[in-house]
Amino acid sequence: MIDLIFVLDQTPQVHRLENLALSAGDQPGRIKARFHYLTLVVEVKGAKPRADLQPKFTLDSPQRRFYDVIVQRDLLRPYAPRSPGDATAGSRPASPLDVLRVVSLSQWGGAPEVDICDTNSMKISVFKIGDTLAGGQIVMVDYRALPLPGKPGFVSDSRVILKLGTKYWAVERGQTLATKYQLAPEQLPAELRGLSVTYEAH
Repeated sequence: MIDLIFVLDQTPQVHRLENLALSAGDQPGRIKARFHYLTLVVEVKGAKPRADLQPKFTLDSPQRRFYDVIVQRDLLRPYAPRSPGDATAGSRPASPLDVLRVVSLSQWGGAPEVDICDTNSMKISVFKIGDTLAGGQIVMVDYRALPLPGKPGFVSDSRVILKLGTKYWAVERGQTLATKYQLAPEQLPAELRGLSVTYEAH
């Protein structure tokens, strides 16, 4: 299904995909999809037929991997509350930041916004550049496609960058604030490089 979405998105004709809805099918491994695919057809009298247009990217292109984040989030998995017995010895203690998830890093009016969902109350709070979040200040939303930390083979398309003191930390879209990690100087976007940064290895 993700391959289909990618192929539709990469069709070279002017197009728009609307009302895309995915839902669980009536059997395991089945997914129902519903969408409208619209394209522009202009008829010009006497116009010469154009050669077949080819998509810029195919399923074998590295750009296809950007869509793996949809699979990783596993949106159709039935919710199963975690029982106290699931906790394993040596696991880190629960943190208030564990319930705060970065659900969107979209741009509105040319300015990025950071949408944080409290998974207990399901309330979404919107933050902007300069706001305080997770003990630091939001300095940037980074839209570079980068490997997802701790998930070899997966790519993350965006993250929020926080400044805590002289250090920079990042939280990937789709993850909780408890997963924030410190950025090494070579990991910083060009806009933040060259600034005073103290890096601590963990």
